[in-house]
Amino acid sequence: MESNQVRASWLLAAGVVSAGAYALWACSFSGMFASKPVVREQTAQDFQIRVPEEIPGVDSPQFRDISQATLAESAEVVGVCVNGLARAYPLSRLKKVNQHIVNDLIDGRPVSITYCDLADRVRVLTWKHHGYRIPLSVGGLDENRQLLLLFGDGERFRQDTRELPLEDYPFVRVTLGDWSARHPRSLVFVRAAP
Repeated sequence: MESNQVRASWLLAAGVVSAGAYALWACSFSGMFASKPVVREQTAQDFQIRVPEEIPGVDSPQFRDISQATLAESAEVVGVCVNGLARAYPLSRLKKVNQHIVNDLIDGRPVSITYCDLADRVRVLTWKHHGYRIPLSVGGLDENRQLLLLFGDGERFRQDTRELPLEDYPFVRVTLGDWSARHPRSLVFVRAAP
């Protein structure tokens, strides 16, 4: 049995060497018979970097009272208020690729906090379907290494596009200390639910 395995290994190695020698031989003649390469214009679609699968937005965010936050006062946060309810989303947490998008409900209002750490861009979005989270996920990067948002059933949008069928929602980008002074009863995003 061992000799059969050794023989099979030698045959496999001989086949790999033969294939490599043929490839070198074929390459040496390729210049003689090659036709002109076909050149086409490249489009923005050619440069999109798509993730193998979508990276879902955080749909079950967990929060902690701001007085129990374990972040420095100087930590930068995205602050959002809905009907007097305040929430802070630390950029240090949004920088994680699986947390670039947090799909939240605040007092029934759907809000999605999106952050592209490569462009250092924040955008907060909402829609008219009260009580239903926005189906938003990370869909890769575009040609400028900007976040692509994957909406609904798979359509991709640049984070900064106006073509996205959602509305912008007001937010502020401040330090945790400033946010805490303005909203002492705020909650702070900690992580996605396990």
